[in-house]
Amino acid sequence: MPSLKALFSPSSKPLNDDKLSSKTEESSELSTIHGVQVRIRPLEKEKVEKLLSSLEEIPTGRKALETLKKDKTTLTLDSSLGTKGAYYPNINLIALNDSLLNMDSMKFVLVHEARHREQSMMGKNKIYHKNLDAASDLMFGRAIEADADVQALQACKEWEALGNKGPLKEFSQNRRAMIEAYNKNNSLSDAFKGWYADELTTAKYERLYCILPCISKMERSFNRHRPLSSLEPSDIAGFCGADRVEGFEEFLNSPQARQVHLHTKTIFELYNMTRVANGQETDPSIQNIPLRNLKNNPEAKIQADASIAETFKSLGFNSHMENTDGKESLLSYIAQALKAAKKINASDFNDLRDKEAEKELSAVKNGFSSYIKRIFGKTQVNASLTDPCQKSGKPAACQSADIKMEKTLAAKKRSLFCQKVDKISR
Repeated sequence: MPSLKALFSPSSKPLNDDKLSSKTEESSELSTIHGVQVRIRPLEKEKVEKLLSSLEEIPTGRKALETLKKDKTTLTLDSSLGTKGAYYPNINLIALNDSLLNMDSMKFVLVHEARHREQSMMGKNKIYHKNLDAASDLMFGRAIEADADVQALQACKEWEALGNKGPLKEFSQNRRAMIEAYNKNNSLSDAFKGWYADELTTAKYERLYCILPCISKMERSFNRHRPLSSLEPSDIAGFCGADRVEGFEEFLNSPQARQVHLHTKTIFELYNMTRVANGQETDPSIQNIPLRNLKNNPEAKIQADASIAETFKSLGFNSHMENTDGKESLLSYIAQALKAAKKINASDFNDLRDKEAEKELSAVKNGFSSYIKRIFGKTQVNASLTDPCQKSGKPAACQSADIKMEKTLAAKKRSLFCQKVDKISR
């Protein structure tokens, strides 16, 4: 893919297509099982035959198989994936991580990924060509995941009706809120909305689909001056199961569907600063994204803390949540911002206000803004070329050379950082 958005959104865009292809082709063979094109090793044939046979037992499973057959989507098993399953539209391939999945979970994960393929054929891929603002990207990404999970739940209920309770039991382990919502009225509409009420699911989504991609794009998007696009729920209704969700558009405009944790919104704001410093338009949608309320909500607080901790771990910070080199950098400011957000979360949970932490976060944002303008902004560079009487006392040409060197060193740091994040995603 190479965009990090895709690296952390396996259902949307491919990871590294070349590496995936070379890896799977190394010891696997291309063949057809139950009409589906598969690339597997000989020892995996029996497992895949059993998997596809199980899908043929139920209506939703047969629909998934028909989608794969019609679109000639390739299915493969890949234990090196950093996730349970992934759909790669660029190469029309679904990969399942059989090291993380037993047969029961593999069944509904395949239905989930096949739904992503179906979404692509119904218009989802057209959205990927747009440079979405933060609020639209959040709405779009969450909706396609919630819809794919609803499809998986529907399949699990159909297997349960046949006496096979295994898939539903596995599905329920990580989607409790969806199951509870569904069980009230046996409603897929309620299940879709329940996806957004699941603290674990939404916090994990924010980290993998919002936080880490934005951090990487702070470096990767500097040379891309594309205007931002906004979406309305009606723009995605055709491929996100709106026909089975009561009040689809109204719900997607609700605070429940649009809210994020404080640290997620903070990363949105920092990324926006990098865009503005590079002469791009500001993203006005960020300020209207509501914050998740942590007051007396222990599960939300737990997942917020876990998300921050996992982000630090992913970015290579030490156990004290500090950048190990101790130098001013993109990462050092991100670390400070996340630490301040964690303090604010703790006070919010107790219905208190930590004014010092709020001042700390504001100071970090201001510092980051100054830093990013100095490294990437054009205003300061132009000023150094026209005003030789700077505080440093150096001639303009020397100051210009210093800034160029600083930008070069910063670029190298960002490159190493992106390599680190890419490695994590794989």
